[in-house]
Amino acid sequence: MTFDVSIDFAHNFGINNTQIANFYKHNWDRPIALSKPEFLDWQFGSSCENHCVIAMLGSEIVGVMAVNPRSFLCNNISYNGAELSTWCVNTKVRGLGVGKKILRFLQSNFEVLIGAGITPIAVPIYLSLGFSFSAFIPRFIFVSDFEKIQKFAKFDLKSERITKSRRVQQPAQFVDKKSDASELASLKSTPSFVGFERGHDYCLWRYENHPLFDYQFHLITDQSGAKAGVVLRKDSYQNTDFMHVCDLFGEQQAFISAVCFIEQYSENIGVAFVDATVTEANTIGAFRQRGWISAVDDNYVQIPSLFYPLEIRSPATTSVIFWTTEDVPCGFNLSAMTVAKGDLDLDRPTLSFYEKLGVT
Repeated sequence: MTFDVSIDFAHNFGINNTQIANFYKHNWDRPIALSKPEFLDWQFGSSCENHCVIAMLGSEIVGVMAVNPRSFLCNNISYNGAELSTWCVNTKVRGLGVGKKILRFLQSNFEVLIGAGITPIAVPIYLSLGFSFSAFIPRFIFVSDFEKIQKFAKFDLKSERITKSRRVQQPAQFVDKKSDASELASLKSTPSFVGFERGHDYCLWRYENHPLFDYQFHLITDQSGAKAGVVLRKDSYQNTDFMHVCDLFGEQQAFISAVCFIEQYSENIGVAFVDATVTEANTIGAFRQRGWISAVDDNYVQIPSLFYPLEIRSPATTSVIFWTTEDVPCGFNLSAMTVAKGDLDLDRPTLSFYEKLGVT
């Protein structure tokens, strides 16, 4: 039998989100939100605009790479980029080159490709096609209340003392203004910004129009007048509140003030801890300067990376792959790129979270 797989975008095949959701439901190894057509409608758009990449064997879907096209900025130049989400191939065609065909199709249609949460079986395929792989995305944690995190975190008796001893810097001065997605989208980034764009349409779609999550927006101004935007999401587990920093962008000189705001705000509203996923070197420097715990480097406190269901990884973070054409400068320098929890499907609800909300 001739093995002839066709690869194209979902909208070119006429594949709808119900068909894609059904494929994930029957082929992914655990329940995920991508098995819900209504979630796909929000994340990837209607059938006429869906850029998920589909592998077809005759009339049968045998592979899907969930894709969200998004402009990638580097030194004020916009490149044709895409966020890669869950990649799934039917077991009956695994090992036959379907995965590589999907990736080559993506490389022929985009200039920048970035994805997170890479499974071990997929890593060699990415590497064989020129992708770079980082096993751990930096994640930083600010513990507000050690007593509250006892029910789900791992830490020893010295952890609280060590953590507090690292917080020696005096807090920076700032002005906090409750904001919205539109105002934050208008912020100016530094000319050297490298990362996916955070324009008006994107911020409205990603944060204000999310089907399940509620986000908070804060505009932080430091003493010099520099401004940074902070996007937060409050969550809870077993009646314990915590908070995620989903985005931090704007003028880098305001980032220390933004981190100080996050610390003070978290203590004021009584959350147990805050976490922030960041990759860009200067942003990482702001969290390190403020004494935040590194999920990768500081093993004396381990905070779960997933709460629905509860899961503690070691280290408590995830991986990332990235690829660019030769025309994109800094394409293989992850520390130059801005990647946050709001990017790359890192803040996707699980089906357990749906159940928590009573949403079917």
